[in-house]
Amino acid sequence: MFFRLIPLFLFALAALQFNCGGGSDVGNPDISGRIARVDGSPVMACTVIVGPRDCRFGEIDTIELNDGVTIYMEEGTFDTITTDQDGVFRFVNVMPGPYSILAQKDNLYGINKFDHLQYVDSKMNIEITNFSTMIIDNYDGSMDTSVKSFASARISGTPLVTNTKPDQYIYFPRVPSGLLDIILYRKNGGLDNIRNLDVIPLDSIIIMVDPSKKPQEWTYQQKRPMAKSRPYISLYRLMSVDDTSSYNVQYDFSIQFSHPMEAWSIKHSVSVFSSDGLATLTRAQPEGANGLLVDICPTGTEPCSEESAGLKKGITYSIVIDTTAQSIDGYSLAWPDTITFTP
Repeated sequence: MFFRLIPLFLFALAALQFNCGGGSDVGNPDISGRIARVDGSPVMACTVIVGPRDCRFGEIDTIELNDGVTIYMEEGTFDTITTDQDGVFRFVNVMPGPYSILAQKDNLYGINKFDHLQYVDSKMNIEITNFSTMIIDNYDGSMDTSVKSFASARISGTPLVTNTKPDQYIYFPRVPSGLLDIILYRKNGGLDNIRNLDVIPLDSIIIMVDPSKKPQEWTYQQKRPMAKSRPYISLYRLMSVDDTSSYNVQYDFSIQFSHPMEAWSIKHSVSVFSSDGLATLTRAQPEGANGLLVDICPTGTEPCSEESAGLKKGITYSIVIDTTAQSIDGYSLAWPDTITFTP
């Protein structure tokens, strides 16, 4: 059994007492529903876990599974019951608040997140399907061990938690299908949220994160076929003197695209300009599936000497990515994109 059950109340009388939002009291509405397989057949004796979303949980019962998933179950934080012969479950007298329900039977999983309203029973049908996997990694492959880096991650509202591996990535070997919220816990006590991650059965998700950036600037990669659409620049930054690429070369600028890109096309799509009219492009190097590193010679000399290296302060630089840049699906940028900055 994938989850360890907390002995709380019998099925018909399950009542919640959550430590952070939610809880039970007489007269609160119920949460009920039915668990079914893809073909619609009911799932008897299915484990159903309900818990509050966006909450920091204590860790009084820690279980390290063989597949690398750690389960943190705090008494009074989650409630667990099993379905009857018709696949039906019910939690009674549940205080209003945001919750998630996780359903699991053998290797099949399902999830539903919802807002439990006051005076209104919450009713739902949850379909359990094949699980997916998820990796959360640093976008540049670096082993960030600073206090801002991530120590662990949780699928919000569930006891599914995994800790950072020694080489600084986070791996979930089993992820339910549906719209998920992911909570990332930093070593310094801070946290970030990934909202509404759409997971389909047998998906293999890679989330490339940057602890120094906001979650909306992170890059998401999934092995399922990507929707046919035009790529665009999703993230860029001026690199510091401490940044080095996998080629052990110092670059001035890092660009990420929304889609995996054809390497030759992005390498030949770059032009550089400056307000003093001197800057030229020294090199453009594809990095990973959707990255591009740009090196600028501020004096325009060929070859660019070490004495002339380093962008000039007070000079405005422009990097233009033209429509030569194509995704691996053959879609070009809709129009030339210009990044302008002044060091």
